[in-house]
Amino acid sequence: MLAGGVPLTARAHYALREGLQDLRRRRPGVRSPREAAAVLGEGTDFEAFRAGLRGGMRRSVWRAMEAWLLSRQTPPRALEAAARGELPAPAAEAFRRGALALGFDAEAAERALGEARSEYARETPRRERLFSFLTRRVASRGVPLLLLPLRHGGKSGALAFGEAEALAPGRAFDARAFVSRNFD
Repeated sequence: MLAGGVPLTARAHYALREGLQDLRRRRPGVRSPREAAAVLGEGTDFEAFRAGLRGGMRRSVWRAMEAWLLSRQTPPRALEAAARGELPAPAAEAFRRGALALGFDAEAAERALGEARSEYARETPRRERLFSFLTRRVASRGVPLLLLPLRHGGKSGALAFGEAEALAPGRAFDARAFVSRNFD
């Protein structure tokens, strides 16, 4: 948990990590982790950052990229920007460079950065990885799961329930639509 509370932590740990994971899944070239690390290391401190990591974080290029990206959100005054839903400039540049290292061209990297900024501005990121995990690991085993979204009313602090939805084996679930419907 970061000092800014749940909204700040959600932005930091979910919006950017999931954005980077999405880029990895749809990277246009067959760029290996080693190749991506080499490209990312050109003109950045990624390799020096990675050298300071231990264990699995150091061995996995993907996890090191996530950690490096998340670390770029914490320079002085960055938490204030994050609390307003503004992606701090060092994190935006790191995300853009990550997209380029994964093989996206400059235009596609800028589009991806725009999507990341949009997701970062949300108080409740879409959390597609979480819902995918719940669907694959819990609902697929026959365990019924009811999602009951609870949101607060901004400055008034009023709580309101959104539209409940059940996760069940074999039933399609659209995380983006669920979060947009209940938290936009």
